[in-house]
Amino acid sequence: PRNRKGREALPRNRAIFTPWHFLMFAFLAGTVLGTAMANAGGDGGRLFLELAQRVTDAGDTASGAGADPGMELAFSVILRRVLEVSFCWALGLTGFSIVGFAAVSLYLGLSSAMILSSITMEKGLLGPFIYLAAMFPQAFIYIPVFLVLAFWALSRAKRPHRAAFALLLAAAAGGGFLETYVNPWLLGIFL
Repeated sequence: PRNRKGREALPRNRAIFTPWHFLMFAFLAGTVLGTAMANAGGDGGRLFLELAQRVTDAGDTASGAGADPGMELAFSVILRRVLEVSFCWALGLTGFSIVGFAAVSLYLGLSSAMILSSITMEKGLLGPFIYLAAMFPQAFIYIPVFLVLAFWALSRAKRPHRAAFALLLAAAAGGGFLETYVNPWLLGIFL
């Protein structure tokens, strides 16, 4: 249909607030809530810095930076990431997927903002750089994995995508490997 000026009019049944908007709103709400919680006296940044220091120290024990932080730690991180991806994949196959992914987005925004704010309060202007170092390079894997899972969850067809899911699990395991072996070296630069 065309409007009075001869231009194409928007269809009247077009959704203005899509599920993607819902996820973005949940992430932003989590970010605001996480920042408020950190400013209200949360210990997330201090605890994160202590954990980061322990991981960095574990990487420095044997022969300097880049040493093996331990297969137990690597296995723990990789298992956790694979289970998180599996949970999100299974959540995407349910009728609860939009609200469930909104809850996951809220959690991601809340935890990210709380850690960033707490580290910034603890370390000052160096805080955002420490946060970025803590997220690099595994975030380049985890973010696309989450977006693919969200795309599947928000689609109308609830198909399992088994082969692609196996690739996402492999990517999550690779992210866990980077998080265990490469990230401590990067964090060691800032800590």
